[in-house]
Amino acid sequence: MNRQYSISETRVIRNRIRRQRQLRRRMLIAGYIMTATLFLMIFTLNGMLSDAHEADRPEIFKYYRSEIILPGDTVENAAEHFLTAGERGLIDDACEYCAEIRFINHLSAGEQPLAGTSLIIPYYSTEFNG
Repeated sequence: MNRQYSISETRVIRNRIRRQRQLRRRMLIAGYIMTATLFLMIFTLNGMLSDAHEADRPEIFKYYRSEIILPGDTVENAAEHFLTAGERGLIDDACEYCAEIRFINHLSAGEQPLAGTSLIIPYYSTEFNG
């Protein structure tokens, strides 16, 4: 029992199908635009929140050198002795610097290096020595 549609009913059905296709196409385009906008917002926000260096603060590079310990030297004396004036300006905390020397050389908090042994001493520079 196939029903025969009149010309006006056929036109109404075709128009309904065409509008549904247009609606699907517009929804798909809106989805693409929303996805692209969200991606750009995340990308921009990530760039603004990144841990970038400030323009007025120079980049600091870390290097290591080996130094022989003299009799009576302590980690604190060695740190003070081997730091240059320029490096002192780059180090924020002297206690933290001594703790770093102890950590690198596997020394406990109260342990002092033996005379004649080598200590690995970190140093800092604003120049890259690659």
